[in-house]
Amino acid sequence: MKINVCLFMVALVVAAFPICARSAPYSGGDGSAENPYQIATAADYRQLTSTPAHWSLSFILTADINLAGVAIVPVGNSTTVFNGIFDGNGHVIRNASMNYSNNSKVYFVGLFGLFQLGQIKNLGVVNADIEGANRVGVLVGQSYQGTITACYSTGSAVATSNYVGGLVGDNMGTITSCYSTALASSYSAAGGLGGVNDGAFGKIINCYASGEANGTSDIAGLVGVNNNGSITNCYATGLISASSHAAGLVGKNSGTITSCIWDIQTTGKTVGVDFGTGTITGTAGKSTADMKTLSTFTDAEWDFTVSEGDPADWWMPANDYPRLVWQPITGDIAGLYGVNFVDFGVFAAHWGQTGCPAGCENADINNSGTVDISDLMLLADNWLKGISL
Repeated sequence: MKINVCLFMVALVVAAFPICARSAPYSGGDGSAENPYQIATAADYRQLTSTPAHWSLSFILTADINLAGVAIVPVGNSTTVFNGIFDGNGHVIRNASMNYSNNSKVYFVGLFGLFQLGQIKNLGVVNADIEGANRVGVLVGQSYQGTITACYSTGSAVATSNYVGGLVGDNMGTITSCYSTALASSYSAAGGLGGVNDGAFGKIINCYASGEANGTSDIAGLVGVNNNGSITNCYATGLISASSHAAGLVGKNSGTITSCIWDIQTTGKTVGVDFGTGTITGTAGKSTADMKTLSTFTDAEWDFTVSEGDPADWWMPANDYPRLVWQPITGDIAGLYGVNFVDFGVFAAHWGQTGCPAGCENADINNSGTVDISDLMLLADNWLKGISL
């Protein structure tokens, strides 16, 4: 029998040195809009931050991510912007930390640094510590014609120069149905939600900020230095601390502000807009008691009603500020906008169960995988929240 020597040698090489299939860069998907790359681990997320060639593609979180101790850089910068789609899918990114405060040449600091024409949605950023020189936000440093929807942030954003926001440093896109409880701190131009709402594309709709904003000047509860876009149906409650040019809502208004409300008592400001010649309608400062009263907002024509298939934008917990319709209450296991014996009954039925979330009916409140004493403590901490007494 004749043997093909060449084929025989190739077979020997393959046997001695097996060819390994190239591993996928993430936990699944192909980066298309129909099949986005799946971010399931901190390693996946770090891969995203270090691969600018992927920043025009689509991504989805499939689990909560803990970035404690993980070195990351902003996704999107002055060289390569992020213009893809990032769907948080209701998950959160925890403990993100980055510090560029000693480098005045680094602009656009946030989980997403420079974000253009893309989408970021359904994402929570929790306990973040973000520091930079200019255009700093927990979620986005600068958004240019991008859309940010149903996102929130907690933690802190600090800028050594200006333009810092609890959510976005410099907004020139559209922010809808978002909130921030994060601290925003800067020498100037700090706002609880955004440092500035800029240009013809800058729109903020159905949002709120409850975090402290502080600095020397141009500090405000919602937008720090200037609104020359539009802000509609938003509120602010965070403490405002500044030497000059401070306001409950917006530092300067050159655009339009419609039906926005700030808490005079918690912000410490009786003035909603410090200066500017823009248009302001239906906007007022209220007491804390009024801010926790539904009619204050329905009188301003905010949408709390589901009608003919059109969902509400807001819902009103008892004795609390309005919440965005997608916001749950911790401990509201049954999803009935309150924490009571209905939730406790579901919780008790799953006590001690492991392998959550499968079959646990949301009783694993802290998403640890087990229904245990930690979940019971969260249930107790939020007992009767959202329930009218």
